[in-house]
Amino acid sequence: MLTNREFARRFKQIRMQSGASQIETAKAIYRNENHIKNIESGSDIYQQWEIFFKIVWFFLMLLPRLF
Repeated sequence: MLTNREFARRFKQIRMQSGASQIETAKAIYRNENHIKNIESGSDIYQQWEIFFKIVWFFLMLLPRLF
């Protein structure tokens, strides 16, 4: 299991590698940019499965950009 800090670091790394901005990521999961900033700082690790799956789906859709 990842710690909040590890998750935050990995989340930001994947987002940046994909070329997605914080705003794009926020819009894709129906949240505001501050929510993404909070996740990336490790201060707001979401606890709702719905949001988790939206984030996972968003990054899976971006995978072709990484290759």
